[in-house]
Amino acid sequence: MNIIKSIGLYEIAVLLLGTSSSFLIYLTLKQYLKLRRYRHIPHPKTFGLFRFFTGNLHELQAYKNDIGFSGLILKWFNDLGPVFKVYFFGEIIVSVNGPEAVKKVTIDLDLHKNDLTYNMLAFPFNERALGTGLVTEIDKEKWKPSRALFNHAFQRNILKTFFDEFNEKSNLLMEKLRGKADGKTLVTLFPELNKFALDIISSVAFGFNNDSINQSENYLNKLIINLLQGINELLIDPLIQLKPNKFKMVNEFKKSLRELREFSREHINQRIQDLENKEHVPNDILTIIIKNYAGDTFDLDDLIDQFLTFFIAGQETTANSLAFAILELGRNPEAFS
Repeated sequence: MNIIKSIGLYEIAVLLLGTSSSFLIYLTLKQYLKLRRYRHIPHPKTFGLFRFFTGNLHELQAYKNDIGFSGLILKWFNDLGPVFKVYFFGEIIVSVNGPEAVKKVTIDLDLHKNDLTYNMLAFPFNERALGTGLVTEIDKEKWKPSRALFNHAFQRNILKTFFDEFNEKSNLLMEKLRGKADGKTLVTLFPELNKFALDIISSVAFGFNNDSINQSENYLNKLIINLLQGINELLIDPLIQLKPNKFKMVNEFKKSLRELREFSREHINQRIQDLENKEHVPNDILTIIIKNYAGDTFDLDDLIDQFLTFFIAGQETTANSLAFAILELGRNPEAFS
C-alpha cells in the first residue's frame, strides 16, 4: 500500500514538474518570438538573472527616486534616439519622439496604441481615472465622434471670449510672484504654474472659481497631484499593488481618485440640472459639450472621463510647457530681447 502511495506521489511530482517545465518553455519561446519581431529597434540594456522575462523593470525601479519615470524616458531618448523599445514580462512598448517619428507612427502607419500604457492612465489600480477620455480611448472608431464633439468647444470665436479669464489669472499669478521677488526668496515655479493652469481650466472649461493660486493648500489641486503621483508610481513599478509596504499609498491614491470623480459627478449633474431648468449657465466648454449631446443619451461616467481628461492632461501639459518656456528664457535671455 505504501509502495502504491509512493508511486502515486512520484507520478504527481513528475507530472507537475513536466507541466511547469513545458509552461516555462512555452513562455520562453513566446517571449523570444515576440522580441525577435522587434529586434531592429534599439532598447536599453537589461540586468538581472531573470532579465529575459522582467525586461527593463530593474531600470525603472533603480531610477525611481533619482530622475523618475519622465526623466528615465528622456534619458533613453537621449541615449537611443527618437525610437526605442522597452519591455516588461512579455509586454513590448515602442516609444517615439520628434515630429517626424510621431507623424510616421500616428498618421502614416496609423499604428495601434499600446494597451498596457494607456490602461494605466485609464484604469490605474483597477480604478476608473481617465477611462475612455480623448487621451486614453484607443478604439479609433469611438475616439473620432468624441473628438468631433469637442471641436464645438474649440472654435476661434469661442476661445476669444476667454481672454479676460486668461488675463485675470495671469495678473493674479504675477501679483503673487512680485510679492516674493525680493532677490532672496527661492520660488519653485512649476507648482505655481500648475495652480495657474488649473484655475484657468476650472474657470473657462467648467465655470467655477477654484483660486488655488492664492491658497497654499487647495482641495482640487491636491486630489489631482495625488492622482498624477499614483499613476507615476504605477508606471515606474507595475508590481506595486503586490507589495505590502505600498498598500497604504495605493489605498490613499484610490481614495483621492474616488473623491475626484465624485467632485466631477456633482459638478456635471448640477450643470445638467441648471440647463434642464433653463437657468443661467456660463457658456463654457462643459455647457457646449452637454448641449451638443442633445437628442442622444450618454453615460455620465463617460462625461466624467472627459472632465478629468481636461483637468489632468490639460493642466499638466500646459504647466510643463510654461515651465519649460520660462526655463529657456532664463537660459537664453538675449534670444528673446
